[in-house]
Amino acid sequence: MNTDKVTKKHSKLPIYCVSERFLEYEEWFAKFEDEINIELAETGADREMDFDSEREFDKRYEMYLNAR
Repeated sequence: MNTDKVTKKHSKLPIYCVSERFLEYEEWFAKFEDEINIELAETGADREMDFDSEREFDKRYEMYLNAR
């Protein structure tokens, strides 16, 4: 496998979209929960009135699935 292609393909994706193997939701969540919470805090999304952390994690897992 050409690792340069893989690196270029994934270089613009958030870290939670890149994985060496397929991860079920629970495993993916456990691995990337901290990074996503930091992202949400840094952007201020977690302070919005209509913030729903479950929805945010679901959106990011969908991104992960679509990036595969």
